[in-house]
Amino acid sequence: ISNLSTDVFIMYDPNGKGMYLGSSTSYASRKDIYYIDNDFSKQPTLYRKAIGVKQAAQDYADLRQQLPLGQERLKDYVDLAAKYGDDPQAQFMAAYHAFALKQPDNYASYFEKAYALKPDNIEYKLFAGLAAMSSKNYDKAISILEDIKTSDLYPAEELYRLTALQKACKDKDQAKSDQYGQQINVILDKYQGQVGYKTKILPLINAFGSQQ
Repeated sequence: ISNLSTDVFIMYDPNGKGMYLGSSTSYASRKDIYYIDNDFSKQPTLYRKAIGVKQAAQDYADLRQQLPLGQERLKDYVDLAAKYGDDPQAQFMAAYHAFALKQPDNYASYFEKAYALKPDNIEYKLFAGLAAMSSKNYDKAISILEDIKTSDLYPAEELYRLTALQKACKDKDQAKSDQYGQQINVILDKYQGQVGYKTKILPLINAFGSQQ
């Protein structure tokens, strides 16, 4: 069990005799883990020494906990990507924060760089396909996104992929665009996600290429 900010980690003893606990400002599961017996008269004992975290990841975690959030922090994420130019996650997160703010176009190249640095990462591949939409390079977007297996993505990620493909194919192959639209509806019906799709996912995808 870990909270959202990852500063507390708890794992209960499967035999019900105690629990394992770690705490830190971030990545608690990677820090020193102590075993705490149900008998609180016993001192906690060190179960596992801390496991190293890449400095880029630690710097990112530290940045996430700072205020203010949103637009005011975007430059800091871009600066972090510049500092760790060979770290794909640092590149990805700079672009992802712009994406979350519906401002992906100026930062799409960071998605592409993350994918170039680690092409076997399916999430980097997905967003590299979306990034191609920023320059209206629909052929590239289609090529990348159609090469991703549906089974490799979570339902929300699959909606990103299908929506981008629907948009990219609209002026090139209306029949194929309609097929992707039907696949979107199947997912939305299955998870009853129509409202969330219209208010959250669709505006994010439509932001790609909106500044061109």
